[in-house]
Amino acid sequence: MLVLPFFFNGIGNAFASQQVTLAWDAVDPAPSGYHIYMRTADIPYPDVPVWEGSDTTCTVPVPEGKEVAFVARAYLVGGISGDTAESADSNEITYMAPPDSPKNLLLQAIEQLTAGLQALKQALLATN
Repeated sequence: MLVLPFFFNGIGNAFASQQVTLAWDAVDPAPSGYHIYMRTADIPYPDVPVWEGSDTTCTVPVPEGKEVAFVARAYLVGGISGDTAESADSNEITYMAPPDSPKNLLLQAIEQLTAGLQALKQALLATN
């Protein structure tokens, strides 16, 4: 079983998708690459990774306000057939993506209110 220690750093932006950066120790001997899988709640990991590559760090988007879990799997591509062999799951880590901050939600509400008032003003001017 492959155990890859994870270290992560969440980076959020209220007007864009939040992201988390994952890092792990390289496997020796070096595999062809790594797959990162993500799931929410008690849902099983999907068959398709959220990231694939040979680096030992990656940044992936995460849903705001949700707890997500990650595992890594090393993989080897080899042989004449080019079959891919994948390791077992690494240790699982979880990350709670913070929801929009109240300040940003307030700014969004003010923008919506301003747009509504401008539309009302245009409608009133059109009727005069």
